[in-house]
Formats: sequence, C-alpha cells, structure tokens
Amino acid sequence: IYQNVRGVKKFDTCYITVTTPVSDMYIDPEVIKVNEGEVKEVQLVFNPEPTKKDVLWKSSDESIATIETFDDNKLKVAIHGVKGGTTTINAISLDNINKVAIATVKVRKPVTGISLPTNLTLDFALGQYQLVPTVLPEKPAGVDDDGVDRTVIWKSMNEDIATVSNSGLV
Repeated sequence: IYQNVRGVKKFDTCYITVTTPVSDMYIDPEVIKVNEGEVKEVQLVFNPEPTKKDVLWKSSDESIATIETFDDNKLKVAIHGVKGGTTTINAISLDNINKVAIATVKVRKPVTGISLPTNLTLDFALGQYQLVPTVLPEKPAGVDDDGVDRTVIWKSMNEDIATVSNSGLV
C-alpha cells in the first residue's frame, strides 16, 4: 500500500499466503495384512498436496494393532500386529477434522496345527464321507475373527482309489 499526500509518502506491506487445504487423503494400502508380532509400514497420501499435512493417527482397537509414527509430519507409520483379529486405523487431518482416511488392519495369527481322524475305514456303499479338520488354535467362543486362516486345501494322495472335493467330501 502506498500513499503520497502533499509530498509525504506513506507505505506499508502486507504479505498474503495462499494455502491449499486438505481435500482428499487415503492410507496406502487400504487393507493391511500383518502377522501377529510383526510390523508393516503404511503411508498417508494426499491428493492434491495440501499446505499443512499434520495428522493424528488412531487405532480403533489397540489390543489388535498399534501405530508408531516415524517422521515429524507423521505421513509414514508402522502398524504393529498385537493379536489376531481385524480392526481399523484412522488418519485425521488436523487442518480439517472432517477429513479422515480409514484402512482395515487384519492381524493374522499363525496356525499351530491341523488334525484329522488318523485311520478311517469307509463303507463306500454309503457313497461319500465328510472329513472335518480341526485347525489349531481353536476359535474362541463368541469371537468373530481371531486372525487364524482356517482355510484347508484338500488333495487325495491317490485319486484312483478316492477323490476329495474342495470342501473335504470323500
């Protein structure tokens, strides 16, 4: 701003900073699979890049997964698999608290054993027999997801004698 009144000059300066607000952000990857007791890195991605990138990270269930930040602006974090199960993590923009990125965390618990009846004598007059495996550790009662993949792949050692379906039907 400049003013000249009867030879008296007055001026002042004003600096204007134009910022880009947070508009879109997401966690990469959006589905995180990590083993129990292990760590996986994820990153927060903005589109377009905002001026302020300050965020707050939150796990919806820290008994399943926790978050550790690496850098000052917290765009890259480590997800620690605590125990088997599924939870979500959130990155909340401190510039605009209405902007939240959400990712699903699936903490996998290792299978410790699998068992079937060891000796079966089948009467093929019945035509078929359903095998039912026991996958350990056993799923606790009332728990929807304990992180154990209980998927079984069935294979006959001799298909000339007996075949087995994908569901364990002999």
